[in-house]
Order: sequence, then structure tokens, then C-alpha cells
Amino acid sequence: MDLDERKRPKSLPKLFGWATPGGWRAGQRPTREGNSVLSNPGSGGNGSEVFTEGRQHDPEELNGLVEQIEGMADALGKRLSCRLLKSVARVSNPIQIHELEVQRRVLEQMQALEGELRKLDAALNRVEPGTLGPISRALDLRSLHQIDGFERLKKVVLGIEQSARITG
Repeated sequence: MDLDERKRPKSLPKLFGWATPGGWRAGQRPTREGNSVLSNPGSGGNGSEVFTEGRQHDPEELNGLVEQIEGMADALGKRLSCRLLKSVARVSNPIQIHELEVQRRVLEQMQALEGELRKLDAALNRVEPGTLGPISRALDLRSLHQIDGFERLKKVVLGIEQSARITG
């Protein structure tokens, strides 16, 4: 690197995306496996291209999916969204997901959970208020807020829908 008379660099070095403040805030990190999310300093572009495992991704798309996942997490509630993030992506925060495919998978599963929650809401509107008690006890739930996974949610919805058919 060329230095001036005050021993400062004459030009700024090109940095990987994770080595910039914006890249670091966006969750980009180097990994030992070589699958790190890095911007390509030698591309001749603006340095904003993101590469994961040899494929180029638009950082805006990555950030957009993170925003959608965060929005879905609010809709699903903390327990369900945290459980899904840990089981699918092995992270506790969506910003820690650096692979586009994993982000898409998380979002798809969150959307499926949201659909199941809508079914639950619709089924609850068709049954008498006391119907939920026996179903909750059978599934060892004291509250609907204890539902922590897709399978358990489906069992609750199925039980309530069956009760709605019997009483309706």
C-alpha cells in the first residue's frame, strides 16, 4: 500500500462487504467454511453485490426478506416465531440468516403458520366459548399462547374444527 509523507494511505483499500459498517449492520459475517457473505471487491461495480456459496444475491432482496420475516414474527407471536427460527435456520434473530434460500424457507413456513392461525380464529368463532377447555387439556395446554409449533397448532385447529362440525 502506498503511503503519503504522513504515513497515511494514498488511496482507500477495497473492503469486503462484511468489513464495512453497513455490511456488518446488515449481518454479514465471514465464516471459516468459505461460505461467507461477502461483497465482491474486484467486480468493478459499486461493491454492493453479495455472494453466498458462489451465487450472487442482491443485498436489497436479502434485507427485504429479513423485513418480511420480522413482520411475520410480530403476527405470529414471540413463542411461535422464535421456535420456527431456531428449528429452520438455527438462529434467534432473522438478521442472522445470510442464505437467501433459508430466508425463503423461513418465510414460507411463517406464512403457513399464519394460515393455520387464521383457521384457528375462524374455528373459534364457530364454537361455544367452553369448547376450547377440553381440547386444551387433552393437548396439555393452559393457554393458546403456549402453542409452540406447527404440529401442536394443527392439533388444536383440528380439535376445534371437529367440535364446530359436531355442534354446527
